[in-house]
Amino acid sequence: MDFESFVNKLEQFGFRNDGINKDFEYRYEKNNKIGDNFYQSTEPLLACVSKLDDIAFSTDGDIYKLKFYFDRVKETPRTGTFIFSLNLQDRGEYLSFSQAKDLKLTFPFQAVLSDGNHPIVTLNNSERCRVNFLEPKKASGLAIIPNQGISQYWQACLLELGISFSDTSPQFWQRCDQTSQPADQAFLFGIARQVSQILRYYNAQAYSNQDNQLLYQAGNATIGGIKFGVAGLSFEFNLSQANSKQISFYQDIKSVLSVLKLPFTQEGNWLKIIIDSRTFTKATTLVSQWYQTITPVSPSQHAGDEMKAFNQNGIAMTHSPLNQILFGPPGTGKTFHTTEAAVKAADPAFYGQLNINPAVGADTEQRQALTKKYKALSEAGRIRFVTFHQSYGYEEFVEGLKAETTEDNQISYKVSDGIFKSIANAASVSELSPSVDRGDSTPLPAQSHVEQHNHVLVIDEINRGNISKIFGELITLIEESKRAGNNEEIALTLPYSGKTFSVPNNLYIIGTMNTADRSLAMMDTALRRRFDFKEMMPKPELFNNRTVKGIDLTRLLETLNKRIEVLYDREHMLGHAFLFPVFNEADEDNAFIKLKDAFKNKIIPLLEEYFYEDWNKIRLVLGDNQKEQSAGRDYTFIQAHSDSFDALFGHNHGLETYEDSKVTYKLKDFDDAVWSQPEAYVAIYSKSE
Repeated sequence: MDFESFVNKLEQFGFRNDGINKDFEYRYEKNNKIGDNFYQSTEPLLACVSKLDDIAFSTDGDIYKLKFYFDRVKETPRTGTFIFSLNLQDRGEYLSFSQAKDLKLTFPFQAVLSDGNHPIVTLNNSERCRVNFLEPKKASGLAIIPNQGISQYWQACLLELGISFSDTSPQFWQRCDQTSQPADQAFLFGIARQVSQILRYYNAQAYSNQDNQLLYQAGNATIGGIKFGVAGLSFEFNLSQANSKQISFYQDIKSVLSVLKLPFTQEGNWLKIIIDSRTFTKATTLVSQWYQTITPVSPSQHAGDEMKAFNQNGIAMTHSPLNQILFGPPGTGKTFHTTEAAVKAADPAFYGQLNINPAVGADTEQRQALTKKYKALSEAGRIRFVTFHQSYGYEEFVEGLKAETTEDNQISYKVSDGIFKSIANAASVSELSPSVDRGDSTPLPAQSHVEQHNHVLVIDEINRGNISKIFGELITLIEESKRAGNNEEIALTLPYSGKTFSVPNNLYIIGTMNTADRSLAMMDTALRRRFDFKEMMPKPELFNNRTVKGIDLTRLLETLNKRIEVLYDREHMLGHAFLFPVFNEADEDNAFIKLKDAFKNKIIPLLEEYFYEDWNKIRLVLGDNQKEQSAGRDYTFIQAHSDSFDALFGHNHGLETYEDSKVTYKLKDFDDAVWSQPEAYVAIYSKSE
């Protein structure tokens, strides 16, 4: 990444450029690979910092350091609060990260704890913390954890959600603040809010009967807890409540743990997960998955009732966030999953009747029922679908002027509603009581009865559009607390029609985002804050190690993705959808043909795009460098050819290079026999014998 691109990346986060010393730019350009490592490692941190106003970066005349501040007086050196700096040192062009000990920022730590491979920088005794970004594996996804404030953060989450914790021991909160292990700190910060939200939906309370543990209780039953034991911090579940309290997640928790490869122990009905540097990220993921499957309770329910919400007909309801985005690499089923997510939000009672196992997903019969319901809801206007693109704007989404030809061949302009305004008005009508008028809605006759229905807008490829241009003032209105009927309700005057507009509480927004097109951290900050994000990653385990002519589909996809993650990143892995046509084909010969087609038409072109036709890296992804010729057969997909400079240019070519030859690579034609040899695909994940 050259220096100009690096600065542009920082400015895209909304940071102000207050001037950079030319000597610093020169030092950077001497090894601009440093910029790639720094940006990739601190991207989650930069995204968090970008949520603050008035962030600036400047060298302040220093030739070694690029410093970041907030509340800085523009172009006035060393003013404001110093956050961190990027240091380019003389010795070996050493790059480090520094941060002030008394940093007064509060980050949403769940967003920073991204992948489990990163170091956790704790601010204890030293005034600066340094990380060498020249070793990208050691600096991937940097997380910063203050050495104090865990208890205050956790209690603030409980207070915000109205959860009682008056019976908790002060000693427990002291133990939280005294935690010194980085993994413990990261876990406690990472799950505080999600556990609090789970407690709220189970109408539960927090309490402690010992100084070293925090338990959560629904009714008279304890459903889980966090404990500081001899072996360290542990997260525990009371499995006896799986049936008596209808906590459906508990019934499948062992299978979820198996998928996550998260070790656990069981003592009686209590399942225990030890938190350490190897498990804390997976444990945070476990809590996140639990939160996605909870069934909220009504505040009016009694302690002994089942922990679900019910509609007026007594049918169990399920919870969907008002605004959510499904994000992940291509081919992970984001658009496919919008069918289920939309039906769940639009008709939670119908969805609850299907009894879909969240750990496994919908089976064939359930999927058919979902598809049929989705079509019916779409025809009724309760589900709408739109795809964002670079040319899409406010006029198509909210409202705009539309030209029409009159009877006397004159052009007139009328205000035309966009898809969002149309479905918002439809949702408003369905939630209005009789004789109430809102915006463009027609007043209802006094004797009419309107049943409230949820409406859903699905926005595919939400990250491909200009969010500020498309949403405009709606970015404020879609926030849950600002919706119509809530205490902080906001209504705005639309620019074209001049009419008052607000977003109803029964309109759900579901977006999809391909991380290969645009990183999550580069999303509009205002949009990120107002949406819940559900990561959808490749699931090779769905193939159940099925083999096609000896090719193990699970191992094949796992191996390809591991190599892509190392050579590029996890946001560009291959989704399981690329190989699902192969998996679903019963005839083995036809399945192998579809496997070849997948490589020819999807996988190879995508790898070319990812690596900019760097065929050596593509060769490494396909494992060609590990394939050995056997019985005269060549199982490589990419052919290497070495050309001598002397042979090409003669002995006196004058080229100043450290090599005397050049190796070039060429993809073998798809008519080549190697593409029809199953052994060539097996050799991708297993060396040829």
